[in-house]
Formats: sequence, C-alpha cells, structure tokens
Amino acid sequence: MEAEPSTDIVADSEKELATILEHWGRSAPPRLLRRGKQKDLEIWIMARFLKYLMQSDCLKYPIRIIASEAPDFLFSEGEFLHKVEIVEAVEPSEQRDKTARAKEAEKYPDSVFPVMEFDDDLRCRHLKTCLTNALERKSTVPSDWVILIYANTEAVSFEDERKVAEWIAYMDLPKINAGTAYVLAGKHWHRL
Repeated sequence: MEAEPSTDIVADSEKELATILEHWGRSAPPRLLRRGKQKDLEIWIMARFLKYLMQSDCLKYPIRIIASEAPDFLFSEGEFLHKVEIVEAVEPSEQRDKTARAKEAEKYPDSVFPVMEFDDDLRCRHLKTCLTNALERKSTVPSDWVILIYANTEAVSFEDERKVAEWIAYMDLPKINAGTAYVLAGKHWHRL
C-alpha cells in the first residue's frame, strides 16, 4: 500500500520548492472520488498558488506550509506568516449537474456530454454570482487571512483567459475582512 503524501512541506530555496511541487498537489482528486478528500483538493489549489507566486518571483525563503482546518493552511515565508483559507466558487445546482455528468461519463465513456452554453454576458454574470457567494461565505474571516477562491464553474471553462481577467477586474464584488483574495479561474490567478 502506498503511503499518503505529507500535507506539510518545507523548502529552503526555489529549486527545492519546484522539486517538491512536482509531486505535492500534482493533481486534484477526480470529481467522483472527492468525498473525504477535501484536503487533497485544497493541496492541489495551494500548490497552484505556490507555482503562481514562484513565477511572480516574490517568495521569501524558507517556505513552510502546514495544513490545518481553520485556516486551511499556515504558510510561512521568511519571517512572514500567512493564514490561507480556500473556498470553492460554484453554484450547488451546477455542482450537482457536473457530478451527474461525471457519473454518466463513467457508465458511458465514449459519450459526449454538453457543457453550459452562455453568451459572454450570462457567463460573466454567472461567474460573478459564484464569486459573490464564495466571498460572502468567507466574509467574517480575520483580516490577516488570505482567501484563495477556486472558480470551479463552467462559466470560465474553455474561456479566453484575458476575457475572464477583464470580467473579474470590473466586477463589483462584496468587500471582505480578509487582507487579500485571489481567484483561480481556468489556469490563471487573479488578485481581487
């Protein structure tokens, strides 16, 4: 039996962090296997955030990530400590539909299932609703926390990343107590 990967990491350099991120949070659990694997999904999101920070060349080493529950991660870089909370932005009905399609795809692997077809305005409004609901669920977190929002909605699936960035930049989203919030939409992070 294969050992569970550690939920905590320590890296003294960018090279060491890059090596760790080759395995830590490499993939998200498949939709139908996520029950009881929430921390694995959170690790996948945190790993993608760390890769984003590495590309931005703004990390201070050593890095230490400690998994917890409230917040989801304690993230120290150099002498700074960040408390990171992760929230998924998706409408419950869309989540149910995605799960139902995944179950159907498991039964009928050669079938093609349609995804949402929105015009740009509807897709933008849907994304705003998902992000607003996610932010409202985390509106009371302490001001020194960082919120990472995973936009797990088809409103951003197969969408031009520049268009999604523009949508997010001009959204009038609710203010939250947290110090900083980022949205993972598609493959890119957007700071709110």
